[in-house]
Amino acid sequence: MANWKYFFLNKLLNFRLFGFDVMGYLNQSKKDIKEKKLFIFFGVLNVFFTNIILQISLIYFSTQLATFLSQLFNLNFGFYMYGKKVFKVKELKKRDFINYFMLNIILWNINWGLISFLNIFNISRNISALALIPFLALLSYVYQKQFIFLD
Repeated sequence: MANWKYFFLNKLLNFRLFGFDVMGYLNQSKKDIKEKKLFIFFGVLNVFFTNIILQISLIYFSTQLATFLSQLFNLNFGFYMYGKKVFKVKELKKRDFINYFMLNIILWNINWGLISFLNIFNISRNISALALIPFLALLSYVYQKQFIFLD
């Protein structure tokens, strides 16, 4: 019976969920943990300002234009904060900016498309925008870490 419990516990702790390594996540270095905390801090700051712009813009403009305006702010503020403060890149390069710009275009289209899609079901555009934050933040973090700020 003890072997069965050990086997089950081992399998439970060493599985991958959609490519996510559970034990790898639990055994992170202090640097990785600090990086994630900084990403969350600056992410909250960025999301706060970006969403103030988005929420006010949604009152006056179309969803497409409102998300575009908020992404413009996010692009400039986020590129500097994430590059310098989170991922500690010594020098922000033109290539990094182009990659970050492409990420913003992708996120803008996902945001715009999902807000518009959810609005078909009479879900408020403002509520939809807020609900999408965690999903978009996760996509952003993974992409930035894997493809943009590689220093």
